[in-house]
Amino acid sequence: MKNLKISKESIIFFLLIFFSLKIGCLSYFSSALNILWFLGSILAILYSILYLLKKNKFNLFDLLVLLFYVVLFISTVVNHGAVYDCIKDILSFFSLYLSMKIGLERNPKKYIKFMNAFLLVFTLINTLTTIIYYPNAMFLDNRNPIFFLGGDNTAVRLYIASVLFYVLNNYIKKQKLKLPIIPLINLLSFSFIRDLGGGKACFLILLFSTIYLVYGVKIPKKIIKLTIIFNVILFLLLIVINKIDIFSYLIVNILNRNLTLTDRTIIWEITIDMIKARPIFGYGMIDGMAFQALLPYILGVNAHNTYLMILFNGGIILFVIFILLFVMSSKKFDRVRHKRWMYIIPFALLTLMIRAQIEGWDVIWIILFLLMSYYYEKIENIIISPSKNNIQL
Repeated sequence: MKNLKISKESIIFFLLIFFSLKIGCLSYFSSALNILWFLGSILAILYSILYLLKKNKFNLFDLLVLLFYVVLFISTVVNHGAVYDCIKDILSFFSLYLSMKIGLERNPKKYIKFMNAFLLVFTLINTLTTIIYYPNAMFLDNRNPIFFLGGDNTAVRLYIASVLFYVLNNYIKKQKLKLPIIPLINLLSFSFIRDLGGGKACFLILLFSTIYLVYGVKIPKKIIKLTIIFNVILFLLLIVINKIDIFSYLIVNILNRNLTLTDRTIIWEITIDMIKARPIFGYGMIDGMAFQALLPYILGVNAHNTYLMILFNGGIILFVIFILLFVMSSKKFDRVRHKRWMYIIPFALLTLMIRAQIEGWDVIWIILFLLMSYYYEKIENIIISPSKNNIQL
């Protein structure tokens, strides 16, 4: 015990990550604990800003991210939307974003190690709570089941992040690509226990992606650009052309859903009509129950499509900023060939972007994965190549 030393940096990383990954059930246990967590989150954000300003580490990507949330906040205020919910979302996002930025700037190896440990432990506990309370939930919020990490559907993005950081951490330690068996089984178990079609789809995408990553042949060039193109096509098929029947076998036989994807197509049509009525600046962020009041008979607290929700909340202006973040990440990440293990980042991004086609607000983790793509050099250079930083696959 005398030789046990914990560095100041380790304590900082622990606290930054702890106050960025919110335990979703916390507010249902105690309002006081929830307030304490938000105070810790605010302090973590202030520390991160001061540190990054001192080191002069902010860049154009950060400016675009800030502009995205400034536009969202202004639209919410102007339209008399859910200002409190918007502020909570901003705090949740920037606690994660700034802690990741500090981690990648300061010590990416240690940050990835800590993040992997937190995500794996948190998601395993979350799965355990679904088993303990099966078939019920820890708490109910407007009939929505709440577990350790919060809503069951929203927790899936943390499971995706767990797979990503598990692969990165495992390769950094052993310098060998292996399938992320533990986080994949964890995601599959959680998705089957809660019967989450989106979770099952994410598991399949991550499974095939990681198998290809470990055993596949050459990875295509400009992979983030291809990811964007694929999702544009998928968006057009699902939302604009409404050709959901193309995916009928997957939806009906594998995901065990009807061809309306649990009434999502009707919600999409209503949302598109509302976007057309206010296309430039949107409606701002509104309360989930207020959104549900706009629907005829369906339960839905958002548009169940992240891209439609961006257009709804902030119009074309907000959506253009969102696209610019993709352009910046794609131009930087796709310009070179990477060591093979680095492609888990765009594979995780692909998974989340496909999930975002049927879920309402995956913006936070999409931007975080884009940040990791933009910062690829910080991560890739953890493993020092004897000759080249970038190699042919």
